[in-house]
Amino acid sequence: MFQFGLESWESGIKSACLWVFYTLAVIDLAWSFSLSALRGGEFSDFLILLIRKIMIFGIFLFLFNTHLWVDPIWQSFSQLATGVNQGRDVTPANIITQAIELVKIIFDKLNFKAESIIYYLWSDYFNCNCIYGD
Repeated sequence: MFQFGLESWESGIKSACLWVFYTLAVIDLAWSFSLSALRGGEFSDFLILLIRKIMIFGIFLFLFNTHLWVDPIWQSFSQLATGVNQGRDVTPANIITQAIELVKIIFDKLNFKAESIIYYLWSDYFNCNCIYGD
């Protein structure tokens, strides 16, 4: 189920990432050409700069459009998360459960009670409303 969800997201995320990539590429080209023009660059300088930028952008576009890279990167992040997570698989439900457990551990270590935190937050809210008249 998680793999199906990942595949359905891929096209939307990829199109958004490509749009950001192209936008940043245009900004980078405009910035580089303007700096070269302000330095008084000649035509050969612009041509060298353009070739260098096209090569760099081409490499990144190749890596981005090759689907062979996406799965190993995702698998490596998953393996890293499982390793850090003491061998338990990482799932969305698992993440929420562990976050709640972590917050409980932190509150226990700091000797905080949930009732006192709610009281402080609630009293600060009413003090601000009384003072500032919100």
